[in-house]
Amino acid sequence: MTQMQIRRKKFYLISTFLLAIVVLFAATCKAAPSSTSTIPGQIEATEFNGTKLTPIKSQNNNALAGTQNINPATYTLTIDGLVDHPLTLTYADLEAYPQISQVQTLQCVEGWSFQAEWTGPSLSAIFAAAGVQPSATIAIFHTTDVPAGYTSLDLSYIDSNNIIIALKDNNVTLTADRGWPF
Repeated sequence: MTQMQIRRKKFYLISTFLLAIVVLFAATCKAAPSSTSTIPGQIEATEFNGTKLTPIKSQNNNALAGTQNINPATYTLTIDGLVDHPLTLTYADLEAYPQISQVQTLQCVEGWSFQAEWTGPSLSAIFAAAGVQPSATIAIFHTTDVPAGYTSLDLSYIDSNNIIIALKDNNVTLTADRGWPF
């Protein structure tokens, strides 16, 4: 892997986890679909705390391996390793955590970007529930669309930047084409 490829990968890692949208890990940038499916009954936010948001239908998709179709009925998030209480959380469990909303800009090295309101539980709260041990320094994330199968982030970075697992984009539950489950 070249130095440029390594730098690009690090850039994608930081951008992705700032948004906590693991499946939107940037590598190949594609134009936004002409229509993005939404959840019936949910109203998309157009502004958050005075900041104009990019409509979902205008947001580019940068999933590495395209849309991942993960079964909602069997999906679980596992937190294990250097923890006192390993956790296996369902999507409903993630929704039960206090939800945080924040505006972040997703930028692609190809020059496009979009601004959205992301909402979900903080990773710090989830890690606290698992009882992350003092000797733990890095969180390793296994995903379905990253070729190596994982990426990582320092726990200190997660804490100091209030990283969330985004379940919603502009107040709308993520759909598969936007990275469901987060």
